[in-house]
Amino acid sequence: MAKRPNVLVVLSDQQRPDSCGVFGQRLDVTPNLDALAADGVAFDNSFTVQPLCGPSRAALQTGLMPTTTGCWRNGRSLPQDATTLATELASADYWTGYLGKWHLASDGGYLPKPGTGATRFGNRPVPPERRGGYKDLWLAADSLEATSLPYRGHVFDGDGNRVELTGFRVDAITDLALKALEDQADDERPFFMFVSFLEPHHQNNRGRTIGPKGWAKRFRDYDVPADLQGTLGDWRWNYSEYLPESWSSLPEEAVNDSYDGGASLMIEEFARSIIDGTRPPVDVVDALNMTAPGLMSEVSRAKGGCPVDVPEFKL
Repeated sequence: MAKRPNVLVVLSDQQRPDSCGVFGQRLDVTPNLDALAADGVAFDNSFTVQPLCGPSRAALQTGLMPTTTGCWRNGRSLPQDATTLATELASADYWTGYLGKWHLASDGGYLPKPGTGATRFGNRPVPPERRGGYKDLWLAADSLEATSLPYRGHVFDGDGNRVELTGFRVDAITDLALKALEDQADDERPFFMFVSFLEPHHQNNRGRTIGPKGWAKRFRDYDVPADLQGTLGDWRWNYSEYLPESWSSLPEEAVNDSYDGGASLMIEEFARSIIDGTRPPVDVVDALNMTAPGLMSEVSRAKGGCPVDVPEFKL
């Protein structure tokens, strides 16, 4: 009998194709993905059955439409008797493991699923019956954004104990996955491991994309994607960090300070307040004395090149 293949699924969240070299990104952002594509298969066209987190995840795990599973919006859990990738491969004597963001355990919000009430596991351990059939390894959180930040936090193991994440969140989950594969090496069964990252989705308490330290500066010389050219929005503050996030036209002080909760966050708050026409806090204004020229340039750019008038403030 031929040896059965191991299966590793790595899922990113809300990632644009143009962030990958294989799909046209000029900068050296994804060398490993590009190498996989060169040696394997890259799909030029692929589509989700519903562009929303929970429903698309349910479809990926089951192969069924959201209207069939009942997971047609967020806040509706995967049916506990669902046939999934994990249940099918486990029945074929595969080792099954899941790491990272799950987002298929909770019921709640408006219109909760009939008979379930509001049962949420966003920041609590996901009980075994709500894990989609993953039994041999569980290092996950239903809402990873509720249990962690880009540089700290935790997931839960199969017994419901907290497992701390050390370093950048993607790196921490990757380290857990590598350790799990090492521990599984002596198991005679082939493995099926599903690793689900939250990044580059920007769910965090900063309201913006946060990449690994130094990446914003490293990728500041990006090409603006065609669909963003000439548009407003906050992509200028996010795109170079998203690769993986935009500081490209902000002053050097802000680039160097982009991770300590100081000038960078204040620049964002102040710029948005000007664009929205609301008054920023005085301490934010005072903190921007050194970077005001670059800020005004950025705000003017964000308003489509219109002059910026801030008569209430002297910078």
